[in-house]
Amino acid sequence: MMNISNNNTSSRLTALDFTRFFAMIMMMQGHVIYELASPNIIDYSNFSWSVWNFVRGLTAPTFLFISGAVHIFANKRLEDGSLGKDIIWKRIKIALMLMFVGYLLVFPAAKVYDLQFVSEDTWRIFFSVNILQLFSVSLLSLLALFIITKNNKTLGYLSLILSFLIVFASPFVHQVHWFDYLPEFFAAYLSSEHGSLFPVFPFAAYLLFGASFGVWLQSIERDKRNDFLMRTCWKIGLPTILIGYPMMLLFSKVNVPFIDVMRVNPGFFFIRIGLVLTIISAMTYLYNLTKPLGKYYSMFGKKAIYIYVIHLMLIYGSPISAGLAKFYRSQLTLEYSILAALFVIATTLGIVYLYEHAINKHKYPKIVFRYAVATYLFYIFFI
Repeated sequence: MMNISNNNTSSRLTALDFTRFFAMIMMMQGHVIYELASPNIIDYSNFSWSVWNFVRGLTAPTFLFISGAVHIFANKRLEDGSLGKDIIWKRIKIALMLMFVGYLLVFPAAKVYDLQFVSEDTWRIFFSVNILQLFSVSLLSLLALFIITKNNKTLGYLSLILSFLIVFASPFVHQVHWFDYLPEFFAAYLSSEHGSLFPVFPFAAYLLFGASFGVWLQSIERDKRNDFLMRTCWKIGLPTILIGYPMMLLFSKVNVPFIDVMRVNPGFFFIRIGLVLTIISAMTYLYNLTKPLGKYYSMFGKKAIYIYVIHLMLIYGSPISAGLAKFYRSQLTLEYSILAALFVIATTLGIVYLYEHAINKHKYPKIVFRYAVATYLFYIFFI
């Protein structure tokens, strides 16, 4: 049997990891159906499809919010309130690795020496910011708050204030043509004009808001956290949704030329936060009904980045393999699209499970995996 700790001593982690795992499942099915289903099937004017599309939009906020919350528990302070240098460097390395992987997934040439022939439009696609780059920058921002504060209470207040500043500044930040003032790399983090799906404004606010929530959760007695998540989160979430609705109508009149105004609308942010909190309550209830599976929820929840990368390679392929989209993009019926989604989900989770099983049972697979990744990168870049 695989040696995975159930971690019941911190039930909030397992419940939140289960929610994050659920968000990843929804993300995978959304990507598969969106890419493979025939355009004649997907009709956003239909209520069912509009709900499906709206739910797809909740996966990233849920993932970012929970990631912010769990990092409050993961970053242990020293007695003087500072973070150890080992933790700081570990977080920096993880953030930079995520950024590297994010750009690697859209590398603009077959080999490094072909970069000189890459067109300007292709470079724009390469520099556009996706979830991994956004996650990386958000983690570095949270790390900076850890470094400049001496306790999590202060960090919680600063995270909350910064998230509000990002949210309410977003409609106005996106009115600026940043590419006139900044290099492509930096401007892509502030603007969606050249295709960025997850600019810092407003998406970094979800992780920072989650961090402030994590500080609150940490202040609650350990044996009461699970009950708080299940019984209280939705009571906070529903009023937050109600507050967000009139705010959404107010900011919908703001002219934002480079992005759908709803994506940067502060009211829509609060609606999403309210729904995330409500989802957490529902998922915690489901977790309580299925606690024997908690160790698997925790494992998959903590391997969310692995799940993200693997499922993208299954759908879109890699430099040495073809993905499903190469053969079936926009061609499948709804039934076959659902089957394809189930295949991608099962295969992705199976790979992650086998990897976790291997590195827990033996000491060599992790080393072999690192050398295999290095060899793969050398091959696709230089051979």
